[in-house]
Amino acid sequence: MSNVLTSIARTIASKLVGGLIGAGAAVGVAVPADLSEPATVAVSGAVVVLAQVVYYIVARWAERRYPWLGQLLLWSKFQPVYQDARTVREVDAAQPLS
Repeated sequence: MSNVLTSIARTIASKLVGGLIGAGAAVGVAVPADLSEPATVAVSGAVVVLAQVVYYIVARWAERRYPWLGQLLLWSKFQPVYQDARTVREVDAAQPLS
């Protein structure tokens, strides 16, 4: 799997699962009755985003200790490997144009 597909799978996994957890948690969040509807939506949205971030952090931590768990939580047994942009440009510049 290419780095792009690996990163996409891992991003989708963390957003989808974290979003579902956050949505479930947001259902149980009690907001004051006098809070406006947009503010209530903002609070619920913040809970969802927070759950996504926490899920990703926990999954990455678990992946470092138990690689098989990272594969389960992030849907990929591979971690994307990114090259330094300067290195990529130097390699591209060194290759002749065809």
